[in-house]
Amino acid sequence: MMDRRGVEPRVHYDGLTRLSLPTSMDWSSIRSTAGTAARLARNRQVLRRFAAELRGMDLIVVVAAVPGSFSRGSLMNIESLRGMVPSVPIVNYDLHYLPTIDKWAAAMLRGEESGLTAQDMEWTARGSFGMERYDWYLMASVVSEIAMPPGPHPYTLIGIDINDGSLYPAQKGKVRALVDFAQNRKNYPSYRTMQIAALEQTGVPYEVLEHELSMSDIRALYRRTSIFLLASRESFGLPICELQACGSLIFSPHADWPGAHWIKEDLRVAGPG
Repeated sequence: MMDRRGVEPRVHYDGLTRLSLPTSMDWSSIRSTAGTAARLARNRQVLRRFAAELRGMDLIVVVAAVPGSFSRGSLMNIESLRGMVPSVPIVNYDLHYLPTIDKWAAAMLRGEESGLTAQDMEWTARGSFGMERYDWYLMASVVSEIAMPPGPHPYTLIGIDINDGSLYPAQKGKVRALVDFAQNRKNYPSYRTMQIAALEQTGVPYEVLEHELSMSDIRALYRRTSIFLLASRESFGLPICELQACGSLIFSPHADWPGAHWIKEDLRVAGPG
């Protein structure tokens, strides 16, 4: 996407690792307290070298998803980096916009009860940051059932480019269904049972996703798939995008499951698109 716009990208595949290195003593953690001053000093040196590499850039794009992108327990060095390269804007690229992610927005921006478990909130156990953590946001989608809060918002909608040459239709005139991975919670198993029963009763050939697959193997499956049956709500829905690129139809028990793929006339109105 950047190449097509005349932007020269330099990718640091270890950038998130460097932004996550402990650089100061955390007295609330026994493990951190037991760490040596020498290790922390080395981490600070790594961060300083990283900042020196970024000093000549026009923009720093942190590709990281909620909640880790906002968590002091995850990307703890965003603020330190900002102090080291104050003239370079730091933006976040994510699939979803935090103010329109129901539970995380409630917990992290508004301090409300969100229904998230203690395990969920481990990401933010040592403090989280608000929207001011980044100078701007590049988003794949900002649509959800949550109303966009009033006022101006610091985001640009740029979508997502998944075209790497491996996503194309190869059904060869055959109708074949693919059943999503099992989700053994809530009432999702009952939906899956119903989906498989419908395929068997109608005589539609199908495959079931049941074990770990390589990227090349799962995309080969996608290319020969005509119908994909969702097993649960998709937080963004990269499999939906990939399967649609391969010419597949997407079937869902509920219209709200592929939420990031809705279109809304007015983002400030609550409810599905």
